[in-house]
Amino acid sequence: MDERPARSPATWLLLLLCALATVLPAVFAASSLLIALGVREVDAADLAGAALVGVHGAEEVRNTEGLVAAAVGAAALVCLVLLVGLARWRAWAREATLAVHGLVGVLLCLFSTVGVAGDARNGGLGLAGGLLLLLAAGLAVSPPVCEDFDRRRIAGEVRERRRREQERRDRAAR
Repeated sequence: MDERPARSPATWLLLLLCALATVLPAVFAASSLLIALGVREVDAADLAGAALVGVHGAEEVRNTEGLVAAAVGAAALVCLVLLVGLARWRAWAREATLAVHGLVGVLLCLFSTVGVAGDARNGGLGLAGGLLLLLAAGLAVSPPVCEDFDRRRIAGEVRERRRREQERRDRAAR
């Protein structure tokens, strides 16, 4: 008989948001890596946008894209670790989701408001991503998710206690 509690809709939504927070940076990192390696060509729009921040020429854009790929790829890896931890009911992952997604969400919202105000190409997308990260951080500490994790922890403690009692009975019967 399996006594493991089911996940609430809030926990499923948290897992979905964390999966999105893992996939999107991974896709962006892969795209940047393809540009850095020369597999994808540098667009004229990319060159014009890069010139605004002092990056001139296709080779400098490729170098910058390589750095972006490393940074965003590392963020995707952290998100993947958090997603796996949440899926496996690890309390540290829930707490780290609050910290990591909350901090990155706030920073992304702050940076994106500058982009939205300056009519940047992806400003609105960054703002939406930041708000989704903040929603995930809020869900990580919401009562339904906390209750799911508490029920899971208590069920594990009860199973462990029963297992130890059964072992004691087995030793006494020998």
